[in-house]
Amino acid sequence: MHPGAANLTMLHSHGLVRGAVEVARGLYYGGDLQHAAELVRCGDAAAADFSFYRGRVDWQPGELRLSCA
Repeated sequence: MHPGAANLTMLHSHGLVRGAVEVARGLYYGGDLQHAAELVRCGDAAAADFSFYRGRVDWQPGELRLSCA
């Protein structure tokens, strides 16, 4: 795994990516980065279909509301 990849978030429109989770209609979170790269190399996806974000904060349901109160 590339250094920092564990803290990398990938959003995309490809339900074919192994391990991706649909979070809204047609919007997928995560999945296998190597598989995504292979889809791009094979022409089954475009690089522009993927967005990457480094760093994130996760909240449990209701936790953000309590933090802001």
